[in-house]
Order: sequence, then structure tokens, then C-alpha cells
Amino acid sequence: MLHPLSFLGCECDLVTVALVVVLVVVLLLAYMGVFQAVRFVPASIPKCQIAGFTHIGPYQNIGSVFEKVEKIQKELKLEHSFFCGLYHDDPSVTAKDKLRAFAGMAFEKPLDEETLTTLKEKGMRVRHETDEIPCYTTYFPFRNVLSYMLGPMLVYPRINKKSCPGMDCSCEEEGGIMEIYHDDFIQFMIPRVGGKLFPLKDL
Repeated sequence: MLHPLSFLGCECDLVTVALVVVLVVVLLLAYMGVFQAVRFVPASIPKCQIAGFTHIGPYQNIGSVFEKVEKIQKELKLEHSFFCGLYHDDPSVTAKDKLRAFAGMAFEKPLDEETLTTLKEKGMRVRHETDEIPCYTTYFPFRNVLSYMLGPMLVYPRINKKSCPGMDCSCEEEGGIMEIYHDDFIQFMIPRVGGKLFPLKDL
């Protein structure tokens, strides 16, 4: 026959397990950057050329487009500066099947004409940005593929006139937000007035 107090031992074990699980989850979320403060500071997108592909549709489906970009980069052994995504529409007001984006690789050192021709032959569109683009920027740690989802979920809701005074994300003709993908972090670039991001007509 079980001693009445033995149930207390079971309850204590369950509480201990629950506390350990909660602690592990909290530590995991902290590691992923969920509790990191989002602060925007003035910055600028450097002069560069961006080669890539246009994507129309749900933003979460843009991964296959980046795979095409990376495949070409490796095939041609291009020394790019960074991979980036341009997101032109607000998914809260634009239908998913009409969202406009651009997945590409950027080069701060100008590409030669032969390489430009090769990229265009492979169906890539190339954008030349001759001036630095004034913007606000913030960073989110990159840990694994989940960071591509968590970063925007935490950063985008905090983009407003108070956190980014003078921002200009209008998407009528040009504009949007740029994400730059580094090895250890994702950088979000929000254009300021006078700092339009890569006109859509050029993409």
C-alpha cells in the first residue's frame, strides 16, 4: 500500500520537470533573440549592384528564389558582398498572391561587363545603385532557419513613425524594406525620406 505522502513526492517531481521545461524554453527563446530589444539607428545602404529575381506571392515562399540565386553565385564563383531581400508590400493590407519582393545578391565592387551579361542571360535582373541610401537599421541574431521567421515577426511590428522618425516605406512606385543576411545576424534597413529603395520599375 502506498504511503499517503508518496503522492507529494510525485507532485514535486512533476513540478520540477515543469520548471525545467519552462527554463529550457526560456533559455532557447533568449538564445534565438526573442527577448532582444529592437532599436533603430540611422545608417545607410552602401553603393552597390544587386542581381536577383523578382518574386510575386507569399513572402514565406521566397526561399526557393534565394536557392536559385545562391546556386548561380556558387556556379560562377562570385565574391558577393551579401545576400539580401527587398520586400515592397505590407502583407497586412496587400493580398498574399500580390506581394512583391526581390531576392538577390549585392556587390559593392562593380561587376565587369562579361559577368553582368552572364547574369542577365541566366534571367537575373541587375539593379545599379550609385548613391548611398539613407535609412534606419536594426539587427536580429541569426541562429538557424527559424531566425528568418522570428526576425520579421519581432522587428516589423516595431517599425513606426516614433521608432523611425522620417521613415518612408511607401510602396506606390518604389520603396519597401531591405533585409540583409549576414552569417551571424539579419540586418533590417528601413528607408528614410529621400532614401527610396530600388524603384520597382527597375526590378
